[in-house]
Amino acid sequence: MTTEEIKNTLYRIVGEVLEIDNIKECLDEEGNFKDIELTSVNYLKIIVAIEEEFEIEFDDELLDFESFLSIDSLCSYIKENVEK
Repeated sequence: MTTEEIKNTLYRIVGEVLEIDNIKECLDEEGNFKDIELTSVNYLKIIVAIEEEFEIEFDDELLDFESFLSIDSLCSYIKENVEK
């Protein structure tokens, strides 16, 4: 899976969880979550959806809200763990 495919999937997941149709327009170039009001509950919903979509499991210490602050950081983690 390419980086672009992973990012597009992540944008779709985040948009679905937050119920925002134009999620790419709401985030900056790196997809920083600081640009949207992301609650810790929605963050966990996003993580669960990512785990299901990519068939991976995040380490417990990475479930902290501060672990992934952008689409780019999530993409890097997924790329590393999907290819294992």
